[in-house]
Amino acid sequence: MSKEVYLHDLHKWALSPSSFPDFKISKYADEINLTLEEDFCIEATTNTTITHILLKTFVNDGDLTWFKEFLTSHNLILTEEYAFLETKVKNNQILSHLETLFNYGQIWNLRGCLENKTLGELIFPYGEGVVKKYEGDENSIAESIKLWKNGMFAKLSEEKKHTYFDIYSLLKRKGMIAELLFRSLEENNVDFIDDLEGQDIVLGDIDDPEVLKLLQQEQMMDVEVPETVEQEDKDMAGNQDDYLQSRLQYVGDSQLLTANKDAVMMQWEYKIMKLSADSLFSKTFSIDGFPAPNPDVCDTDDEVINVLNIGFGMGIIDTYIQENIISLRAKYPQKQFHHYIIEAHPDVLKQMEDKKWFEKKDVHVLKGRWQDQLMSLLDQNIFFNGIYYDTFSEHYKDMLELYDTIIGMIKYENGIFSFFNGLGSDCVFFYDVYKDLVKLDLLEKYGLKCTYMNTLVDTIDEKTWDGITKNYFDCPVFYHPMITFNHEL
Repeated sequence: MSKEVYLHDLHKWALSPSSFPDFKISKYADEINLTLEEDFCIEATTNTTITHILLKTFVNDGDLTWFKEFLTSHNLILTEEYAFLETKVKNNQILSHLETLFNYGQIWNLRGCLENKTLGELIFPYGEGVVKKYEGDENSIAESIKLWKNGMFAKLSEEKKHTYFDIYSLLKRKGMIAELLFRSLEENNVDFIDDLEGQDIVLGDIDDPEVLKLLQQEQMMDVEVPETVEQEDKDMAGNQDDYLQSRLQYVGDSQLLTANKDAVMMQWEYKIMKLSADSLFSKTFSIDGFPAPNPDVCDTDDEVINVLNIGFGMGIIDTYIQENIISLRAKYPQKQFHHYIIEAHPDVLKQMEDKKWFEKKDVHVLKGRWQDQLMSLLDQNIFFNGIYYDTFSEHYKDMLELYDTIIGMIKYENGIFSFFNGLGSDCVFFYDVYKDLVKLDLLEKYGLKCTYMNTLVDTIDEKTWDGITKNYFDCPVFYHPMITFNHEL
């Protein structure tokens, strides 16, 4: 038997803004993130907000058939008739509507249950990388992407394509603003708790006696006896201490896994690592696939070439770095080449010993965390043509700390920094947001220029993640970052 449901005023407006020209969003400021599912009592854990509905309708060119299908699939019927559901609706003010919704508190990163997509994925379901310039074989793109790109998107008018990009830029900008705000709150040690009446209280340092007293008075502090956690249950990806104390397993030359089957590195990354290794030399030498170094900017007569990799893993990029050094040394016998590696995990260091990395010519292995080893290189006045960063169990806040150090280590004329760009890569929209956030952080704080080489990921298939706890990269295009000093400033 079908369940009778109704439409909240916000939902009616989102489905057809033009039908309600006098609608005042300000009256519903506290309900902006009201979900369709909560209203219908379908599934309390989903977050299809009015903004999801607004974008879904816009993408469908005003055709509300999708909404009727949604009702049918959930065995729902409306308690009353709504005339606008029977017509093709218009929305010529989509950007201003979105801006207003965000000003009143729309959350940028919610997934909606309509298609289990974020707001950004409703516009570009495979990210904006697939509709921009990239390197790779077009035939290797998944059929689902081809169907969308060459079908629905290709049929859009040029005006609507521009609007798509404008919407996506707005959504990315709102995501960046939110991330910067939360980072600022975290850096200033601001916490939010609820008082007894449900109101937010902003607290400063959690060690402040007054804060502790307040928490105790409101009985919000529960003291628990720490439990012994088995290695398989520890969060290796989220806690570096746990990771460094854990045992790792090399599965031939194809995988490096933690005890709980998190992948530290995998074979599918070989293509990306080749690109990364080549880029580290691209500002000093002419490397295939890269623009030739500009002699007016780059020091092409540099006699000492230093390259640093932070995080050995399976040794993929370090093997490619060695291949480049051997080739370049043959062409430039007068130059000195030094290859530095920082690695902290005991099992990886043991693998490096077994593979004779400590015995390779001009390879310098520094045992320990980069946080403890980089200063020793600075103290020796060693500056680098290329630095690469790819560690496990570290996050973007760790990279922000790294930026503070590497800016004093890469050569001004021809130095380049890069990293394995997996920031937000479990979702194409988050991946695009972090791509722009990295550029902003590097330019605003350090005056560094970040450009990306976009390359198709054609080495992942349906079997890649078999036996792996979590898929850590789920985007069709990889954004390879190339970070240098901005000589245009």
